[in-house]
Amino acid sequence: CLRSADVPLRQLGLALLGLLPIQLLLGIGNVVFTLPLKVAIAHNGVAAVLSPTLVSVHYRLLLLRSPPS
Repeated sequence: CLRSADVPLRQLGLALLGLLPIQLLLGIGNVVFTLPLKVAIAHNGVAAVLSPTLVSVHYRLLLLRSPPS
């Protein structure tokens, strides 16, 4: 159960909701337009932000799951 006080997790979740569709559309754009440099760079840039965001969400969910010691 998510605690309502875990505001950073909510913010990270909202960031994921914004980043994932952008990443998906850029990936599709890479395929459709046969890898234009600007789209490929944007795709890599979003991936550079998306990866640590996913790691942070995973870490926070692990913290919520394990009982405090």
